[in-house]
Amino acid sequence: MSILLSAYFPEGIVFVADKNATITYEALGRKHVEPTATKVLAWPFQKAVVGFVGLGMLGGRLTMDQWMQIFIAETREFDDIDKVAYRLRDRIQEDFDKDYPASTDITNKHLAIHFGGFATKDGVQTPVMYHIWNHGEIDPQTGYPPAERGFKILEDIERDFRLQSMSNDYPTSVRDWLENEIRTGKYQWYNNGANLGAFNTFKGIIWHSLKALQDAGFVPRSSALDQRIAFCKMAVEVFGSFFTHYYPPEERAVGGGVDAVYIPWPK
Repeated sequence: MSILLSAYFPEGIVFVADKNATITYEALGRKHVEPTATKVLAWPFQKAVVGFVGLGMLGGRLTMDQWMQIFIAETREFDDIDKVAYRLRDRIQEDFDKDYPASTDITNKHLAIHFGGFATKDGVQTPVMYHIWNHGEIDPQTGYPPAERGFKILEDIERDFRLQSMSNDYPTSVRDWLENEIRTGKYQWYNNGANLGAFNTFKGIIWHSLKALQDAGFVPRSSALDQRIAFCKMAVEVFGSFFTHYYPPEERAVGGGVDAVYIPWPK
């Protein structure tokens, strides 16, 4: 399992993931890691973005990025992002059940999906972050519990706005909430993948280090969204470097480069 970071800013949405894929040779009883996976993709015209970690294949012999490209092609003309999210969950469940029938051991068959974009709610362009997953509560130290057969789905932005914001004005005040998060040194990030406790530590330190560099005038001038994308890519790259230097080659679940997709906040 690699690392997936989905970040929500007042300037837009950024999804970033590393490229390493773990290939298991069952007959030989060994693993090999290669930077061959694309784990974040976008719909045409930046209508939506999706990221995934966990299972490398679904729907028979399709790699996850191939499977997702087919789904994107089938839904490219969508006009209701919420319906697409539930359609995505249902399709994943259908193909998972076919690939792993009841007699199959699915203990390590985890799959976590982030699906994001903007929906028009009460006349306001509102970000959504749908999380689709098949596991119980994650422990920062021990990681993921055994995978489950049923895939759950939850929209995180509305939930977190209502839990964290001082305002009850959803969706009108969502962007103001995200802007206030930045002003007060906070952030709205969602991540899944390997060694989450370590990744959460890395990304927090990088965020505050970049803020200090910016305040000191050491960061080149660029648009706010470009700065957000740079932070997300650096967080994943640094985490990949951690795996490169601290883990043996066959255990380097994270690394191999970085892919990023994003959606600017609609005007």
